[in-house]
Amino acid sequence: MVQAFKNRIKDQEPEDASCKSSTSETILALLESLHHLESHHLEPRASVEGLPPKPTRTVTVGEPHLIRDDLWHVVVSVGELGSHRRATRPDKKPRDLKKWSAEAEHHVTFLFPKSGKEFLVVAHTIRRRDPVPELFSLLTQSGVQQKKSAKAAEDAARELARTEGISPPNRVPHSRLLFSRRQAVDNSYIDEIIGSAKSATAVFRSTVPSDRGGKRPQVRRSLQIQLRDENEKEIGRSVGKRWFHRAKAGNSSTAAQGVSELAGLLETENLFHIDEVARYNTASVAVMSDSGASTTIAVDTLRDVFTYPVSEGEPSLRFYYDKVAPRVRVVAAEERVDVKAISPVEVEECLDASIPVPS
Repeated sequence: MVQAFKNRIKDQEPEDASCKSSTSETILALLESLHHLESHHLEPRASVEGLPPKPTRTVTVGEPHLIRDDLWHVVVSVGELGSHRRATRPDKKPRDLKKWSAEAEHHVTFLFPKSGKEFLVVAHTIRRRDPVPELFSLLTQSGVQQKKSAKAAEDAARELARTEGISPPNRVPHSRLLFSRRQAVDNSYIDEIIGSAKSATAVFRSTVPSDRGGKRPQVRRSLQIQLRDENEKEIGRSVGKRWFHRAKAGNSSTAAQGVSELAGLLETENLFHIDEVARYNTASVAVMSDSGASTTIAVDTLRDVFTYPVSEGEPSLRFYYDKVAPRVRVVAAEERVDVKAISPVEVEECLDASIPVPS
């Protein structure tokens, strides 16, 4: 769920985000401007002394396709310089990629309401990585640049008027958009999985910062405890629900508190010794329902709860939207956002007609 604000977020009301609003028009213009530029290089902040430098992230924004005035599809490719050292294929010599960024293509869907101040963004994740943070960072930067350009053009026009002895035109206000994002909730999904969990696993990990500087830390030690009988499964169900509802209410605990909480419950079943708590700094519960739906619940985030499994390999557009459409309908109802249903057939036909076939 995303809200847009003009110039600043603090003490400001979000802008109208309906499909016919100036907000949606501005976002579309920003996407189109990003598409016409080459790949964007997001330089990292300076590394903490003693740690390896963080990698430069790259983002390439594809052409936004308007399926309807309220439904857009765009492909966003993201990668990191040096993340893949070489590429291989059968019967070919390996290619050196050390100074290149191998980018993965992600489907991103914008869905705007008939009325309201929040819109939905659905992102295709690949190995737990999604392009939304990078995309909205670029949208914000592009808005700043457009505001600066507009002010510079205005100043130039006023200066020209003065040199020609003409009264300079009145100044006009220039603005840029800032965005506030939050994870949408899907109570029915979590209830389905936790309420009928046929299996549950408690996972403890000891992690350290990645030596390549990425966002995901390295796992030094991992302990997985299978929760087999009903008492053990109930621990997974209860702590999962507890963490979920806390995070949903914005009251999530720290990772260390989650480790202690889960460890204490497992100790009652002689599955964990409380003296081991200091060896781990993250805890989560992985659950799977009778229908095969699965999720991982952590004490301090909702993101992984609602990263739904779609496919192991790259899905076709039709397959992807067949999975997306029903979940979006449920989430929109949960969030009380008035959006039209997504038709996978409509999306497929529109994109097939607008995306050129490679020669």
